[in-house]
Amino acid sequence: MDIEAAWNNMIRYEGEEFFTKTGKSFCYSINGNILNPTHTGRNIPKSNFEAALARFPLSKTTQLKDLQGSAYIYGVLTDKRIV
Repeated sequence: MDIEAAWNNMIRYEGEEFFTKTGKSFCYSINGNILNPTHTGRNIPKSNFEAALARFPLSKTTQLKDLQGSAYIYGVLTDKRIV
């Protein structure tokens, strides 16, 4: 899946519940090309999601450890609603 298709799905499911690999629940909002997980203060750029998609398939969050917000990126991109 390309980043535009994934990002459009992410916009569609904005505000819904997602889970990190460890089971932590979160929602997110999207402002332009930035994803903001609730209660974190993080700003995760669309480019980080694009970089993560290039590494698919993913089996663990450590495959994304160099990207800011890796647990949230993993939680979003491994959800069947998004990819």
